[in-house]
Amino acid sequence: MSTVPGDFPVRGAISPACISERILTATADLCMLVGMKHIAMSDIARHAEVDVDAVYEQWPTLTDLTTAVVVRDLHDRIGEMTRTIRAHDGLDDKIVEGFVSMYWFLDSHPMVGGALRSDADIILPGDGMSVSAVIAVASSLLVDSVRQVLRDNAGLTFDTEPLEEVTTRLIQSLLLAPGVSQPLGTRADV
Repeated sequence: MSTVPGDFPVRGAISPACISERILTATADLCMLVGMKHIAMSDIARHAEVDVDAVYEQWPTLTDLTTAVVVRDLHDRIGEMTRTIRAHDGLDDKIVEGFVSMYWFLDSHPMVGGALRSDADIILPGDGMSVSAVIAVASSLLVDSVRQVLRDNAGLTFDTEPLEEVTTRLIQSLLLAPGVSQPLGTRADV
């Protein structure tokens, strides 16, 4: 069997998946250290020890990159959330549990809840980072999970767009106006 040079990794080369993970980890680290609105793609590249072009190749904007970090973290927890949703019997209870799980995840996430507490002005979409975009993506993933649970458990299918829109708006409202009625300091409060 003959081999060609591309069949083996280059000594010292870093796989694209490893580079991506380093970039995502660097983004999370810097966001927690200095806040989302105080970082640039060049800072992230330097912290990840990669060329800035490697960052831009995968994530053209800071919003795309920070959303990817939150989505990565959400994927790590979505299985647990889905099991919790499945444990409830009724449709309403499943939807409420899904909402509570997502709200709690976002509020306790250092890059979402933390950003809102330290850099509240970054919630609005614009040229920079938008927590709004992160919440919309996370809500979409949650609603897909609820839809899957309902289809698997009861064979139910429904239009998820209204649920996704309501979930996104409600989570944004609660995250933006904490303590309007009562503080939501624990998961049970939510």
